[in-house]
This record gives sequence, structure tokens and C-alpha cells, in this order.
Amino acid sequence: MIPRHPFDRLSTRATVIAATLLGVSVVLLTLIILAFVSASDQAHIAALVGASSADAVAALLADWTPRTLESFSFLVGFDYLYDIVHNNAVALFVIWGGRRVGTELGRSLGSLTAWTMWLDTALNLFENVAFLYAIRSPNPWPLLAVASTVFTFRSLTLGVGVVVGVALHGWATWNNRRAK
Repeated sequence: MIPRHPFDRLSTRATVIAATLLGVSVVLLTLIILAFVSASDQAHIAALVGASSADAVAALLADWTPRTLESFSFLVGFDYLYDIVHNNAVALFVIWGGRRVGTELGRSLGSLTAWTMWLDTALNLFENVAFLYAIRSPNPWPLLAVASTVFTFRSLTLGVGVVVGVALHGWATWNNRRAK
């Protein structure tokens, strides 16, 4: 049996309100990132996230301007807040979704996914530290950061998949009730 997530203690109403507020916050934080970081800097930073060796990092950093380094530092600092808000929003939505499914399996899947989102937050924070070290001294931090990134994207995919699955289940349930 999967241990219940602390968010399981919240009422359904509190869960929905908190998830909605955090979801709106994610949108606002995304808009702030888009406003303060140029498309060119975003492309350079995305390339760094995909670099898998110290040599690749060194080659990428050679092309960076001081403005790109400032943007990167801003994004890493901002990412701490963004990850906490975003992953807790997803965790709350999957907890709520697990309840909506109405089975023990649904609740357990919601709890498991919520725990995964918290683990994702911890690994993403480690990833940010690894990237900060990587821009100062490329060895061995890029590999550690990439390992964290792989898990981060997989857990994010899992969380979004559960949210979409719950939404489809809710739509099918609503559609069946309406048809009767």
C-alpha cells in the first residue's frame, strides 16, 4: 500500500481551491519568465540543459554573453519558486483526481503521483545547483544535472498524464450521466 500524501488530509474543497490558486500562479510565473528572458537566451539555456558532457558545456558557455549568464542566474533562482509552486499544483490536482475516480486504486495513484512530484521538486532543486556549478567548473556537474533532468521530465509527464487521465474519466462520467 502506498502511504497517503499529506495533501490527502485536505478537504476536497481546500484541495481544489489550493490547486487552482497554484495553477494560476504557475501561469503568472511563466509570463514573468517570458517577459524577462529573451528568446535567444532561452535557446542558449535550453541547449545547456541538454548538454551531457563537460566538453559540451564548455563549448556552449564559450558563446554565452554576460546577459545570457544573467538570464541563466535569474532563471535558476526563479526556478526554485516555480518548481515548488508548479509541482505542488500538479500534486494537488492528482490528489483531487484520485478522489474523483472514486476507487482505492485512484486514490493510491493520486498519492503516488503526488509523492513523485515532491521527489521531482527535490531533484530539480539539486539540478539547479548542479547547473550553477557547471557554469563555473564543468566537471562532473553536467552529467549529474542531466540525470536529474531526465527524472524531472519523466515525472512531469507522469503528473500531466494522470491529470489528463482524470479529466477524461471525469468527462466520460459526466457524459454517461447526461446520456441517462
